[in-house]
Amino acid sequence: MSVAESSTIAQNAVVRRRKVGVKAVGFGFFLILMLGMIGFSGYLGARVGINERQSVEEAAQIKNRDLYALTRFERGLTAYSNGNLVTAQSNFEEVLKFQPTNRSAQELLATVQAIQTRVALPPPTIVPTLPPDRAKGVEVLQGLVVRKEWDTVVIVGEQLRAAAASLSTAEKSTVEDALFKAYTTRGMQRINKGELEAGLFDLDLAAAIRPLEQGLDIERQVASLYQSALYVYGADWEKSVERFRQVYMLAPRYRDVAQRLNESYKRAGDAMAEVQDWCVAEKRYAASLQLFKNADVEQKQLNAQQACPNGVAVTGIPAAAGTPVAGGAAISGNIFYSVGGVWYRTDGASTVRAANPFSTAGAWATLSPDHRRVAYVQGGMIYIMPSAGGNPTSLIQGTYPSWGPTGQIVFQGCFNGQCGLHVINPDNPGQVLRLSNSSADIAPRWSPFGGEITYMSNHGGTWEIYSVTMGGQFRKLTGFGSSAGLPVWAPDGGRIAFVSNKDGAWALYVMYNDGSNVRKLVDLGTAAAPNWQTDRLGWVP
Repeated sequence: MSVAESSTIAQNAVVRRRKVGVKAVGFGFFLILMLGMIGFSGYLGARVGINERQSVEEAAQIKNRDLYALTRFERGLTAYSNGNLVTAQSNFEEVLKFQPTNRSAQELLATVQAIQTRVALPPPTIVPTLPPDRAKGVEVLQGLVVRKEWDTVVIVGEQLRAAAASLSTAEKSTVEDALFKAYTTRGMQRINKGELEAGLFDLDLAAAIRPLEQGLDIERQVASLYQSALYVYGADWEKSVERFRQVYMLAPRYRDVAQRLNESYKRAGDAMAEVQDWCVAEKRYAASLQLFKNADVEQKQLNAQQACPNGVAVTGIPAAAGTPVAGGAAISGNIFYSVGGVWYRTDGASTVRAANPFSTAGAWATLSPDHRRVAYVQGGMIYIMPSAGGNPTSLIQGTYPSWGPTGQIVFQGCFNGQCGLHVINPDNPGQVLRLSNSSADIAPRWSPFGGEITYMSNHGGTWEIYSVTMGGQFRKLTGFGSSAGLPVWAPDGGRIAFVSNKDGAWALYVMYNDGSNVRKLVDLGTAAAPNWQTDRLGWVP
């Protein structure tokens, strides 16, 4: 073999080795690339799994945080009730770390901080030195009462009561009268300033001397219920609804009870919607809307109503008997009314003839809450008898009785020359509470919750509709300058129906329970004016 041939063979071998090397490098690169892609896909899959796991863990953490916050809130309440303010403050501060908008925790934290804050002491009360003669001491006490120095009356009065053995019966009575006056006056002053605990303590001391008057006792009940409702506000919305509703039934305009009850209904509805208990959620939203109208809540109620398996469609536009009322008011339930002695019923979509929905036992017959008894008027006397029939028993002189959901009867009556609306418990008729002071206050009707009574009166010159609470708070609901009367509450308490000739002819109207949004429901045509003595309306679910 020549040198040239050997060189050529060597060169060809080098080329082949280079080609093999290039192929090997290319295959290696491809293999590395594939492994990299597989590894990256695995990384992405692992990352997604980690993110999903983190989302689940975060949701669990949020749920656990809410549970933790609730636990700390309850501990704070317990500590606060036991007077351990430092521990209470620590717990409320911990709640706000996880729930910064928890208003109950905010308010209670502010309370315990205020209690612990040192403030300048007020000038000491100068207590007069009691003379050895206790009779003279009683004279000093009477002077303090005249000057309304209630703090000093309490101190001096308690000193004299401690020495009761040296006092005559008349002097003991004078001391107790002074203390009762001081405790009740100071108690209500404190409650009105927001010092609920101190005010309730004073009223309890007064009640230990003698029973509180009914109006004052109701004030004490309302303040006590309101305070207990504050304890659960923001922590347990269902309990908050229950307790604030009790306050609202007794005094619907007490402090901010309507606003807090409304918020409780909304939050309770949200809580039920979160667990998809749509039927209960719909009821909570509906109750909220009866207090305050809100577009967002209305939408939530509609959504819950549609999701509820037993949901009921919203009623349509009502019409008069043969004469539709354009743009009439939408209602729920059935309203009964009479024209010329003929009864009709409207359900919000049509109006038809109907039977008399009221008991015919006597004038203004009214059923007890359990429907087992009926009260009625005959000869200016209110009687009660079993609704199934039996012997009637006389209750009290009066007219226009209305049996309320709490078991009490409101009526028009005159006693000792004082006329007006009165309330009586038929099972304990010894006490009668007078609510108003005019013989023209007639046709009273209870609200469904028992906290308010509507009635009609012409003491202002024309028949208008008013309301009064058991605490003696009055409202004028109409002011048309024409006649309006025979008010009746909707079953849910949100609206009031009545008759009026405010537009020139008699018609059936509805309005919100605060007197706003008056809408015509049914034209009564050329019928004669209602008979205020015998006619009335009924509204049933």
